[in-house]
Amino acid sequence: MQRLWVARPFVMLVVVCFSLLLPRWGEAQERGLVYAAVVDQEGQPVLDLIPSDFTVTAAGTPLSIVSAELDDHPLKIALLVDNGNAVSEARGDTALREALGDFLDTLAPQHDVGVFTISRNLQRRIDFTSDREELKDATNSIFADSGGGARMMDGLFETWERRFDPEDAWPVFVLVLTDAVDVSGFVSNEEYNAFLDDVRSRGTTIHAVFFASQGAASHTGEATRSYAENLTSNTGGLFRRIGVITGLGDPLTEFATQLNRNFDAVSTRYRIVYEVPDGVDGGSTSVSMSRSGVNFELFVDRRLPPDGSVPAVAGDSVSGGEAVGGSREEFWNAGERAFASGDIDGAATLYEQAHQADPAWGKPLFKLALIALNKGDTAGAITYFQQVVEVDPDSEEAAQAQGLITQLSP
Repeated sequence: MQRLWVARPFVMLVVVCFSLLLPRWGEAQERGLVYAAVVDQEGQPVLDLIPSDFTVTAAGTPLSIVSAELDDHPLKIALLVDNGNAVSEARGDTALREALGDFLDTLAPQHDVGVFTISRNLQRRIDFTSDREELKDATNSIFADSGGGARMMDGLFETWERRFDPEDAWPVFVLVLTDAVDVSGFVSNEEYNAFLDDVRSRGTTIHAVFFASQGAASHTGEATRSYAENLTSNTGGLFRRIGVITGLGDPLTEFATQLNRNFDAVSTRYRIVYEVPDGVDGGSTSVSMSRSGVNFELFVDRRLPPDGSVPAVAGDSVSGGEAVGGSREEFWNAGERAFASGDIDGAATLYEQAHQADPAWGKPLFKLALIALNKGDTAGAITYFQQVVEVDPDSEEAAQAQGLITQLSP
């Protein structure tokens, strides 16, 4: 996550940031999204701002702000549960139901939850509601279903397409998975990446717990585990692995605690949606405020900073880093993921490697310039922008770099 504190009271505040581009959803123009936390000089949240208090520009072009409102809408959580063979063989019916109850007890009451089981096929147990009594009735009716494989990917795709709407402010998946064989239909890399891009662009968070019923050394369910680790790492969620079904309550309680903390932390941020005209790159924008006596911080998504995360449960494993290949795209994509997770220095290293892999590609140099600019290194930023113009003069990044060089030069 990008963390950019600006502390210059009584002047126009301007911060250059990376931002998410949203699906068009039928609009004539593309839309972008960025989050802003605004505090006064005592560090208290400023909660009375309106869209006209913010200005968003891209490559010097003012962008129309569609909305700027506090991001305090309740969560909409899809709880997907594999209640198949692994649970049956572990005689884990009671442990599963109790763990789901622990999750519901810990989660703040205003959030909506829908419960779906994914053994054999996707089955809706209860649609989204905040009624905890109805939700517990639904989870208490879940029993192990032996003889059928799990459908994690089918469940994810179908729930996303049919149960979530583009207007949902904060979608969340909580996945209760096992090492049972996944019998979902074939998913191509293109389909998976399109799904991942879509959920990320809409601010979705995915948490997952994986029950390894065959032991840590077993490779059973390897595909399910790999997908789950990738989804959680790319959406700012938590991945936990357990070896006994009776340990399921701890990670689910942790997930609910993390969701509560995340909501409390970001409910005072402003969710700024703006329109990006055709021909304008909305992936890097400048956000400014004219109100005096305030500080503000920009975020590309709802992730908490590393120092605000909930510690791992003792004895559980947490998904870690990933191996990076040698192509420019692989370094670039890894850099984007590192930046989104808050590792700005790691992202800069990967952008440098992307540049070394293809010295004539201006895109990573442009991102390095923006990182330098946000660190206050104007001279370094100008140098990077000049390199963009030199090595990739016909690119969109070069056109933007030239304009920024003019603005930043003394």
